[in-house]
Amino acid sequence: MTSMQSTNAIGIFTVAAWTKNLIRRGAAKMALFFILGLAAVSGFSQTAPTGKAVSVIENSDNASTILKFLHFFSDYKRFEYLETDRVTENGQTISGQSALVYRFYCTDGDNTDVVFFVNQSGQIYQTKIRRSTGVPFVGANISIQVLGRIVVGSDDKMTAEDRQRALDLVDKADAHGLMDLWLEMETL
Repeated sequence: MTSMQSTNAIGIFTVAAWTKNLIRRGAAKMALFFILGLAAVSGFSQTAPTGKAVSVIENSDNASTILKFLHFFSDYKRFEYLETDRVTENGQTISGQSALVYRFYCTDGDNTDVVFFVNQSGQIYQTKIRRSTGVPFVGANISIQVLGRIVVGSDDKMTAEDRQRALDLVDKADAHGLMDLWLEMETL
């Protein structure tokens, strides 16, 4: 159990005990409103519209592309959804944002867990590697400068600012940054 989960468990227990006392005093309606309000504020229910992000991640062509960014010289086998987590900053939950965690498998036996950070409008704005049995992005970094400018030039969804950002990432051979930008564009 993570510290976040144990804190939530303690918080739920405290709220449950407090609510039980309110109910005994005849304040059931007030307790119900309090619990529903607390759940919404504290993030017990996911409020971020993650559906758009999920449909992009779980599309088989996109999942294969994500794996190519991760392990360029490996073949895609499958993905597995692991969990949805809250996004926190300095210990505080950021309202309306979610972190979707998936495991991507290669046919050679490697696998990598990726956290997809999703904003309140369902757009993926960042990814993070949680763990990997291989070394993500190395193969893609090698090939980016060769193929990157071709890909950037063919994407008609990009604004001039996005195109410049992509070209900067290509020049740096930053596969992770390019994957993030591609996912951001796919979830617009």
